[in-house]
Amino acid sequence: MIAPFIHQDLFFQSNMRSNIANMKKRKIVSKVNVKRKEKSPALASWGDEDISSADDASVDSVPDDEEEEEESAESKRHRLAKRYLQDVYDGNDDDEDFTVSDKLKTERLISKGGYYSDLSKAFNSIDLTNCSSRDIKGFHSSITCLVISKDESTVFNGCKDNSVVKCDLETGAKTELKGRWAKSSQSRSNDGEVLSVAITSDGRYLASGGRDNVIRIYDQRMHYSEVNTLKGHRDAVTSLSFRNDSYALFSGSLDRCLKHWDLNEMAYIETMFGHQV
Repeated sequence: MIAPFIHQDLFFQSNMRSNIANMKKRKIVSKVNVKRKEKSPALASWGDEDISSADDASVDSVPDDEEEEEESAESKRHRLAKRYLQDVYDGNDDDEDFTVSDKLKTERLISKGGYYSDLSKAFNSIDLTNCSSRDIKGFHSSITCLVISKDESTVFNGCKDNSVVKCDLETGAKTELKGRWAKSSQSRSNDGEVLSVAITSDGRYLASGGRDNVIRIYDQRMHYSEVNTLKGHRDAVTSLSFRNDSYALFSGSLDRCLKHWDLNEMAYIETMFGHQV
């Protein structure tokens, strides 16, 4: 009878020991949690609030920012478009037939180099009845080109008969600088046809070009005698021009190139290809 009581007593003691150990563990855990809450009071409210992740916050905020940016860019485009149209209208108040499409078309042609300006209106105010005139006759063939000196005292003419003629506008006197074609020559009459002439701002040099592919230079100090020839074009020289107040000469030819020459050295400088002149 004593053995069962001993067994029950031992079982009761082991249960008591395990319960005491569990209680001690709970106390330790609770103390640790209290210390953590004291160190970080914000942790105590975690269980009562819904916490959204950083990703959720960024996802919610990004579309709003992007939408605001899109709206600001769109409003900026509208503002610039309105300003441009207003400037277009303000610059054409006097033109009753003006349209925005005409303005845009003109700007496009200018950017591509295909716009032709109408300059005739600038001469409407000139009264030709009050202008003096002089008829200079006696040329053997049609005049193909001419240039007037800066002081407006002399005009130089290029002709189909290959001649270059200097004419005094005061007296009408003519001086032949380059002789005309003669039937006795072996070349054809149009081989040396003069197509372009140009003169420097100070009148020192005169240049002529024609179907013989040659540019001829005449010097005023030597009574416009021919002093040099510039060769290099492979076809007729159709245009000549000097830069203002310099001896830089530019020539255009049917060989579709422009050439730059320096008359200070009577030398070739460069060629610009790909032009139709």
